[in-house]
Amino acid sequence: MKKKISRIMLLIVISTLLFLNTGFAQTTLEMTLNGSDNNAQGANVSPVTVIFLKDALNINAGTVFTYDTPELTSTISFRSQQYSTTLTNTTNVVQGMTFGGRTTESFGGSGGPTNPQQIGSAFLYNVFGAEITVPKPKNGMFVTSPTASPVAPTDALGNTTSGLFSGMDVQAITNATGPDGQDANFGVALYNTVEPLYDINASKSGRYYYGELVINFNRPVKNPIIHVGGLGGSYNYQPLAGGARQISYFTTELELVNTGVTSTFMAGNPFFNVSGNNILNSSATPNGGSYEDGSTSEGFSNYGAASGSVRINGTAQQIVYKVYLRGSANSDFNFSKVKADITSANRDPFNGDLWYLAVSLDKPTQQISGNVFVDRDGLNDAGGGNINKSAGLDNPKTNVGGALYANLLNSAGLVVASTPVSSDGTYLFDAVPVGAYSVQLTTNASSGTYATPLAAP
Repeated sequence: MKKKISRIMLLIVISTLLFLNTGFAQTTLEMTLNGSDNNAQGANVSPVTVIFLKDALNINAGTVFTYDTPELTSTISFRSQQYSTTLTNTTNVVQGMTFGGRTTESFGGSGGPTNPQQIGSAFLYNVFGAEITVPKPKNGMFVTSPTASPVAPTDALGNTTSGLFSGMDVQAITNATGPDGQDANFGVALYNTVEPLYDINASKSGRYYYGELVINFNRPVKNPIIHVGGLGGSYNYQPLAGGARQISYFTTELELVNTGVTSTFMAGNPFFNVSGNNILNSSATPNGGSYEDGSTSEGFSNYGAASGSVRINGTAQQIVYKVYLRGSANSDFNFSKVKADITSANRDPFNGDLWYLAVSLDKPTQQISGNVFVDRDGLNDAGGGNINKSAGLDNPKTNVGGALYANLLNSAGLVVASTPVSSDGTYLFDAVPVGAYSVQLTTNASSGTYATPLAAP
């Protein structure tokens, strides 16, 4: 009798050999202005795709960003949205998580409360932190290279005492010489609105699951660094009856879904808290400012955002974070207020947390990477012979519960390297010498090396 596993599962490996530059100093691949930009304004949920460029000099003035070959891209998207809200006096529905949205304070124009409520517009992809109106993230809060040493958190003023490091340039440089005339680091602008929580009178001190943020690369990557800027926001108003200004605090937080990887704090401000695989804001009064600028013009400080870098230790082609919106017991009200509670009769604010996401990683010298799929139709696919699809649908990736290994075989069929297949079905061999290779899919790891090859199991 045929064994069941042979009947129901045909496992196929797709491998890619990347011949990249060798013999040069380590180069980081970063997100900056490039030909894939999606700079249209306005809140939407369409995926944003960016191309990674080479930054050989990191944050030094005069840095030249150049295109890399083969091209590394990433598509950032949302899934499993849990909340939405309808704008007042409209039929327009806004999802809880959007790209390119931002807080607005009024209807705008004449007509007072009969005007439609608005969500503000931001660039979907821009200089990192550009749309944040309070103290923006500083270079010292970030480290771009995964092989760099982590640095101590910055102080309240956003300054680091760690000396030189591989940081991000989050400022626009006017004499830029990049391929599109810009060499500052860019990021995707995300906005999590708190209006749905106001709609259901959610507790101001609660923490609410909004959905998932998906970062999908066009090939497996090793030890990518995730940069976030400005996790945190607030809304305040002057009551009609006078008295103290009222304020509501809230912040976005992220929990990593991927298994088989770990997270390492690389740099950040005092509120950037890496707890296990989660990115949290440790402020009891989260707000939009990434450092203390001393401004208390409205009776409180804007300081309270979490900004920093975290390294994902391992190999993955897709990184998924669960997105949460946390309030604060120190808030004076539940997330938002309507015009009846605010000084001007035509104000109906749209509130939320505007923050930024970027990714960087070291450019590898030479890699072999690939994916393991469950080929559900045994390569038939109506004659198409597709491995990653069956009947037009994507085949799932697998490591069969952690049981699979990829062994790299030299031209003599001997094992020279072995690696477990990741939980998302990807594998990667790094720093591979030039040669001819094949990949063996097996349940048996090997201790074979390039210096001492062993017979394949």
